[in-house]
Amino acid sequence: MGSTTTVPELPVRTVASVASLKLIPTLTNIGSLQTEDSDISLICCFVKGRSQPSVLERRQLSAFGHGLLRHFPRLQIKDSPLCIIIHRPIGEVYKNILPPSLHKQAMELSHEA
Repeated sequence: MGSTTTVPELPVRTVASVASLKLIPTLTNIGSLQTEDSDISLICCFVKGRSQPSVLERRQLSAFGHGLLRHFPRLQIKDSPLCIIIHRPIGEVYKNILPPSLHKQAMELSHEA
């Protein structure tokens, strides 16, 4: 009962058409879209200062912002966009935080065949 089984992560292959690739924002665009998003821009200020927001500041955040705060120790600003650091056996992986305005587009691109 005390043993656990770990399942290795399988590589994921994403296929996108040439037309879809034109829709993918660059890191610069993601950074600017993050600054336009009220939750992400507020959280970026806290990440830069490495201080947790107060109770009043937390009340300003949406459910998306509260979800990001759960990962606060792993958030970092790298090359402008806000990223979350994932520790893997091969090293650290930085994943960009997409603003909610890009969530639908990202899901559509990831499910294209």
